[in-house]
Amino acid sequence: MSVWGAFRESGGPTSLWRAGWLPEMSRDLEGAKIDPAYADGLYYGPSRGHVQDRYAQVIGMPRSYGYGASTGAWILDYLANWVGEHGDVLHSKMSYRSPALTGDVTYLDGEVSELIEERRTGNSIATVRVVMTNQRGEVMASGDAELRLPAAE
Repeated sequence: MSVWGAFRESGGPTSLWRAGWLPEMSRDLEGAKIDPAYADGLYYGPSRGHVQDRYAQVIGMPRSYGYGASTGAWILDYLANWVGEHGDVLHSKMSYRSPALTGDVTYLDGEVSELIEERRTGNSIATVRVVMTNQRGEVMASGDAELRLPAAE
């Protein structure tokens, strides 16, 4: 989910390349014939507001931001670190409420709300309620995830 430039134009019809972006937020497909970075979407395309204040302001954000896939990646990293290398993140359903702006602090808190033992494998499935807040205590994202805990030895 966090891979930029993982696709290329095939010549067939697509709505992705011509999705109604503002001209200053569009990829440079001609420039990409020489330098593929011009088509990656992050530095020269519709997602450039994530990393460049000037383009964040074009779409009404005060400065660069993390949202959507960025927020999801932070939450999945948090959960994966908690469950450890022998556990698994099975499912995650998060609601994104507001972006993290450059300079914001983000806090992640999780609480196990349910624990079910898998008798067949000896593992347990934990349901974890996650809440992401900023330095003002505003909820940026929240939701539940299911994690398979490592089997007890």
